[in-house]
Amino acid sequence: MGERAKRPLNQDAVSAADDSLYNGHAGDPRPNALFDAAGNRKPLDANDPDQAGLRQEWMEAYKANGGETEPNSADGHTPADQPVMPCDQRPVVNPVIMAAPTSLDESDDGSEPPQPEDAADEPEPEDSAPEEEATGADEEADGTAAEDAEPV
Repeated sequence: MGERAKRPLNQDAVSAADDSLYNGHAGDPRPNALFDAAGNRKPLDANDPDQAGLRQEWMEAYKANGGETEPNSADGHTPADQPVMPCDQRPVVNPVIMAAPTSLDESDDGSEPPQPEDAADEPEPEDSAPEEEATGADEEADGTAAEDAEPV
C-alpha cells in the first residue's frame, strides 16, 4: 500500500515538484515521457506503467516541498500495472419486462387474499318464478280484478 497526495493539493508544492521533475530530466534525449521533440513539457500519464518511476519521483519532490500525503486505501485487488484505482460506482440496471400489461381492480389493494364471490352474484335457481311487479291492484290475465274472481 502506497501513499497519495492529500486533497486539496498544495499548489506551491505542486509547482515546485513539477519544476524539480522537469529540471532533473531536461538533458534526457527527446522526445520522451516528459518532453516532446520541441522541448515542451508533457504531463505525466497516470495510466502508463512505464512512468511509475517518474510518478514516484514527483511524489518525493511534492513531499519535500511541503505537500501532504495520506495512505492509499487500495484494497490490494488493483493490478500492479494499473496505477489508477477503479471507482466504486455500482452498475445501473434497467430491466426490461417483456409481458402483457395487466390492470388491477382499484378496490383491491392486494393486502387480503381473494374471497369467494357473494351468493348474490350467483344465478337464481330455475324453479323460482320472478317476482311480479306491483301495480297497485292485482289483476287476472283477462283483466278482471283478482278479488272479483271466483275461487276455483
